[in-house]
Amino acid sequence: MPMPLPVPAQPNAPATQAATPKLSLIPTGDLISQVFDFYKKHWKLFLQIFVWPLILNCAWLVLTSLSDLIIKQNEASLFVSVVGWITPLIWLLIMVISIWSGAALIFACKEPTTWQLAYRLAWHKLGDYLWLAILTGLMVVGGIMLFVVPGIIFSLWFFLGAWVLIFEDLKGRDALLKSKFYVQGYWWAIFGRQLVFSLLIAAIAGGAMLLGLLLSFLVKTISSTTSSILIIVWQCLVSLLISPLTVGLSYVLYQDLKNKKSAVAFEIMPRAKKHLTWWALWGALSGPIIILAIITALIVASLWLPDAQSLLISGFYG
Repeated sequence: MPMPLPVPAQPNAPATQAATPKLSLIPTGDLISQVFDFYKKHWKLFLQIFVWPLILNCAWLVLTSLSDLIIKQNEASLFVSVVGWITPLIWLLIMVISIWSGAALIFACKEPTTWQLAYRLAWHKLGDYLWLAILTGLMVVGGIMLFVVPGIIFSLWFFLGAWVLIFEDLKGRDALLKSKFYVQGYWWAIFGRQLVFSLLIAAIAGGAMLLGLLLSFLVKTISSTTSSILIIVWQCLVSLLISPLTVGLSYVLYQDLKNKKSAVAFEIMPRAKKHLTWWALWGALSGPIIILAIITALIVASLWLPDAQSLLISGFYG
C-alpha cells in the first residue's frame, strides 16, 4: 500500500522544532523603505549582474519579432530558418544564465563586490541552486494539484530556500526546512507585505509601460517594425530597473526573520525531510498524470460527442 501524503499544516501552525517568538515582523512602510535604500546603495552592482540574461532575452525577442514579420510577408528566407534551428539552444542558454544570475544576485547581497566575482561564486553553487529550485518547484506543483491552497502555502514556506543555501550553506531539503522554520508564525504577515509590495511594483511598471506604449505609437507612424523593436527594448529596460527590487525585498525579509528567530533552536527532523521527499515525488508524478488524464478524457469525449470530436480536431490542427 503506498504511503499517504502528509497533509500540510496551516500557514501559522507552530514550528515543530520550537515555538516561534512573539515578535512583530518589520512594518510594511519600513520594509519598503529599507528595500529602496538597499536598492539605491547597490543598484549598479545589481544591474551589472541582471543585465546579461536580459540582453540575451531582449535580443532573442527582437530576432523572433523580425522572423514573424518576414513570415507574415510570405517571404521564405535563410534568416527565418536559422532562427527556427537555434531556438532550443537559445532558450537553454537563457535559462542557464537566468538561473546563474539569480544565484549571483544573492551572493551580491551577501558580499557586495564586483559582478564578475558574484558570478564566479555563484558558479560553484549552481548545481545546488538548481536542485533546490527543482525541489521547490515539484513540491509547489504537487501542492497545487491538491486543490491549489497547499501549493500557495508551500511557495511562501520555501521562498527563502535559496537565501539559506547561499548565506548558511544548507542544501536541498535542509535549506527548505530552514526556510519554513523562518516563515512559520509569520505566514500571513509575509503574504500581506509581499502583496502590498507587488501592487506597488505593478503600479510603477504599469506606468512605465504606458509611457513605452505611447512612444511606440508615435514611432509607429514612421515604421511599424521600429515600433515593435522599441516596445521590446523598453520592456527589457523596465524589467532591468525593477526586477532587482524583488531581490531586495527577499533580502530584507530574510534578515528580519533570521534576527527574529535567532534565539529559537532549529533542528532538522528526519520525518520532516521524508515528508518533503513524498511531496516532491507527488509533484513529479501528478503533473504527467493530470495531463494524461485530460488527454484521455478528450479522446473519450470525442468518441461519443460529435461536437467534442470536431473541437478536438480543430484544436490540434488550428
